[in-house]
Amino acid sequence: MIQKDKLLHFLAGAVITAAAMPISLWLALAAVILAAALKELFDWMHPSNHTADILDFFATLLGAAFIWGMYGLLH
Repeated sequence: MIQKDKLLHFLAGAVITAAAMPISLWLALAAVILAAALKELFDWMHPSNHTADILDFFATLLGAAFIWGMYGLLH
């Protein structure tokens, strides 16, 4: 079963990528990497309320990869 947290990271990566792709594929990639890294940095800096997890970072990137793949299939 997929953890809710990982699913939310996946969806965030997908939404960020889909929102930035009309401007530029490379902007979309940069935006999702930056967002994922900043989220995990925030979590790391606030350990009383959040848990930094490299798998969250990769779940976000996986959401981006999914959108990139769908874009590739449809174009």
